[in-house]
Amino acid sequence: MWRTIALLASAALAVQAAPTDRRIFSPKRIYFRATIPADSSSVDFEPYCGSVILNDTHPVAVLDYGREVGGTPIFTSSNAAQIEVRYTEAYAGLLKEQGDGPYPFSTMLADTYRSHNLSIQAGEHYRAPAVQGGQRWQSISASGPTTLDSVGFVPSMSTLDADEVPSQFSSSDETLNDIWRLGVRTVLAACFEQASQPSTWSPSAQGVVVPGQRPALTRRFYAMEPYSLTFESRIEQGGTGWAVGFPVSTLDGGLLLYIRNDTLTLGYGFSLLNQTSLNSYVLDSFPVSVRKKQWLAIQTDVSEESFAVTIDGQSVFNVSLSKYWLPKAPLAQSRTRGSFGFGPWQDHVARYRNVKAKATNGTVLYSNDMKDTSGQLLEEYGVATNRFATCLDGAKRDRLVWLGDFYHTVHTVASSSSRRDQIEGTLDYIFKYQIADGSVPSSPGMGYDPDKSMAEAAQRGEPNYLLRADANIPIPLSPGSYGLFDYDMLGLLAYLRYVEDWGWTSWAKANFEHASNIKDFIVSSTNQTTGLMNFPGFLGPAQGSAIGFLALNALRKFDALSSNSTVTSTADKLQQALWTLWDSDNGGFRISMADGNFSIAATAFALESGAVSANDTEHTTALLRRLKQVKVPIGGYLDTSAAIGDPTANISPNVNGFLLDALAGAGQHKMAAELTKGIWTQMLTNVSTNTGTTWEYMSQTGQPGLSLFTSHSHPWSSAPTYVLPRYAAGLRPLAPGYTKFVVEPVPEAYGLSWASVDQKTENGYIRVRWNQTDSGLNVRVKAPRSAVGQVAYTTSDGTRKVVDLQAKSGWQQASFS
Repeated sequence: MWRTIALLASAALAVQAAPTDRRIFSPKRIYFRATIPADSSSVDFEPYCGSVILNDTHPVAVLDYGREVGGTPIFTSSNAAQIEVRYTEAYAGLLKEQGDGPYPFSTMLADTYRSHNLSIQAGEHYRAPAVQGGQRWQSISASGPTTLDSVGFVPSMSTLDADEVPSQFSSSDETLNDIWRLGVRTVLAACFEQASQPSTWSPSAQGVVVPGQRPALTRRFYAMEPYSLTFESRIEQGGTGWAVGFPVSTLDGGLLLYIRNDTLTLGYGFSLLNQTSLNSYVLDSFPVSVRKKQWLAIQTDVSEESFAVTIDGQSVFNVSLSKYWLPKAPLAQSRTRGSFGFGPWQDHVARYRNVKAKATNGTVLYSNDMKDTSGQLLEEYGVATNRFATCLDGAKRDRLVWLGDFYHTVHTVASSSSRRDQIEGTLDYIFKYQIADGSVPSSPGMGYDPDKSMAEAAQRGEPNYLLRADANIPIPLSPGSYGLFDYDMLGLLAYLRYVEDWGWTSWAKANFEHASNIKDFIVSSTNQTTGLMNFPGFLGPAQGSAIGFLALNALRKFDALSSNSTVTSTADKLQQALWTLWDSDNGGFRISMADGNFSIAATAFALESGAVSANDTEHTTALLRRLKQVKVPIGGYLDTSAAIGDPTANISPNVNGFLLDALAGAGQHKMAAELTKGIWTQMLTNVSTNTGTTWEYMSQTGQPGLSLFTSHSHPWSSAPTYVLPRYAAGLRPLAPGYTKFVVEPVPEAYGLSWASVDQKTENGYIRVRWNQTDSGLNVRVKAPRSAVGQVAYTTSDGTRKVVDLQAKSGWQQASFS
């Protein structure tokens, strides 16, 4: 049998077992060296033949999986082995002690750490206790002769490759084909089956076993006042760890306590190790003498004035947090306000039981023996297997249901894997958290149960609260602050994009009320004086152009489906107000009345919403001319003109994706083609950074923008995967679910001599094949009989010709000279 950790229950192994029809992700190439070379191009790989043999001359092996893969690491060893394993998306992570991690932003239903020291017994089939979400590269090193008979991952993601998905695109330009494949593989890596992400915890009647991970937080407790936390912990390997004071309404982490090597370390943040934007602080350390394999009685007294830990009745420390330098307190909150949770340090394993929290007057605030095996314990701490088919923001990290990121994902899935159940499951999860004002959360973790979270919030009488990251705990806040405001708008657009792709399915009809509620929230959020939007968001400030045009786009798209007079009136007033931000001297829309810069997000949604129409040549020309100011040499655009001259400013393929779609939709195909090849080609050219998937951010020199922290499999960067079939090949829906469609190729703009599309729809496939010859353009189309289609082409003299297709089966042809 496969061993995870010796003390994990066999029941947990059954939960983690992959379906029998899944393959194993195995390496494609391997090389052996004394050390890891700095550059993957400096070595000659050999094909992986099924084993890894390390010796004193070559104690290190580097394994290349060829593209992004993810799953539970497995190893089979012929002899007893002590090995160090590293995981990374970009090759350079192999040169770091921690791989390209750690990732302690959330528990993720995955391993926090990207490097492990493992002890494997002779003849053992070892299986890691947690998923490694995404990587292309893996290194294995040993201190002595070691033979691993097999290495790989039990998949937690789809094992399909781009040429195996139902909806397809191909063309005469192989670079564009490769760019299309990037987005395909990305959603295959970041969108999951229901119950495919195993829990990292192993519950039992003797207490829950937790391997080294960022502490998982209970959603049943949120401290506003001082309290005492008591629990028992048994160190099974290395040490134990816990956390208190996680202020889950912010992204600042909390207080961390780890017992390691007879030392109790007190930290603040997300970890004891900094990771790019995740700042962490080691505050202090205290000597302890603890027994392994025996239960420890641990008490933590939590208050701002006195923070103390006692183990087995012996005081370890009693300090005031004011003695330590800490970042500014979030929202002026106490550092001790928040939830608590459990998780030991890297490569450690601990068991926990009998947890209680009491107020200073002795009132029991929380009690859990941590022995539940029904799944309730896992759900409470956000480490239950995913209840819904789900698309996340990234395969490797953050592995949260970031709603705004989902905007591009919807169309990308439709244009590739065609897994509408994954779109439905993601929105089902989000909609279950919708509150009375219509708003929805921006980034819930997938390991919690939304029904229980909402029911408990209702019992506490909290009609409005913030849901942040992986601690789904209600916190009273002012209206409109449930998350990132623009993510509500992007969430509404995600629903509308689903309807565009799949039509009025039974799911779409059943969830129209949720979409309408978000619409109501947007309408209620307009400023009655300025007519602009009241709240800020990820894309820009309150009463700004980016937020405003995004809201306008959402309202216009909703209005097109519902013909709601209230929406029409609000959208008209909002559009009128947004024109007050027009910069008549320089062109473009000011970011806000207080900021004269412009943003490409505002430009994109001004075009997408129809506020600046393709027929409005004056303003369109001015917008496009202004874009040149923020264009970088590799072909992409900076987010705003405020970044001009800043070489450290990153390019966002997400925001550039908004622009790409808008440019193509406005008929600016040459600019769209140039943008596509400018940014996304960079993701293909370097084997050390190419994972076959789309990157989260990019530097102005074409490198991963956040260094090793960059998510290399981020669907928010996948726009070309749906833009190319729709515009380069020309197949676009004119009515929900492609019940009406047009095929309108633009071969000259994209430099194509032929293209083909297979688009899966609710009523069957629409297949398009066209090629350009000396005599003209020949287009062949095969569609369901129920679909109403037409073929269009604009000739060199500007004449747009249209041919209506007949309602019949089989191929139909249209030719243009």
